Amino acid sequence: MADFEIITQGSLASNANSIDFTSIPATYQHLELVINARDATTAVASNPFYGYLNNDQTSAYGEQKFTSLASGAVSGTTNYSATNSALIGGYATGTTMATGAFATTRMWFPNYQLRSSFQPAIIFECAGMADSAGAGGITQVGTWSWSGTAAINQITLFQWALGGATEFAAGTSYYLAGYKG
Repeated sequence: MADFEIITQGSLASNANSIDFTSIPATYQHLELVINARDATTAVASNPFYGYLNNDQTSAYGEQKFTSLASGAVSGTTNYSATNSALIGGYATGTTMATGAFATTRMWFPNYQLRSSFQPAIIFECAGMADSAGAGGITQVGTWSWSGTAAINQITLFQWALGGATEFAAGTSYYLAGYKG
């Protein structure tokens, strides 16, 4: 079993448009990021949040994901052509959900420091609860690709649109961990 070590963890004391993980050391073999997110300003049951790696805001991200909604609808998306300008990080529970409800997203970044060539290797899963009317429940699993070849030293998660009206709510918690060995 590889050694697991928390690099940083926290909880937002107030609403924030973004959460930045900077100066990520290249001393681990893999990274894991977990966020329990709630949207502060959108009157919906769930709202997506996005991410940049190394502040890359170009069309450098591809995806393959499967989505299941509370309604029972299931869909699949495949777009590995690196045409997205940000990765979809997961979903935040919206303000129509019960107070204290958060959606959990987990992302893995295997071999994040050994990126001498393109690797489709950002794996994520997220789950948000449904409200009493069945709205907002969402489960996603999939992979993201990033065409960058530099070691990942920064991860930025943000609500759409960055600097816009939606924010992560106070109480949103997170950790970034590394695996050695």
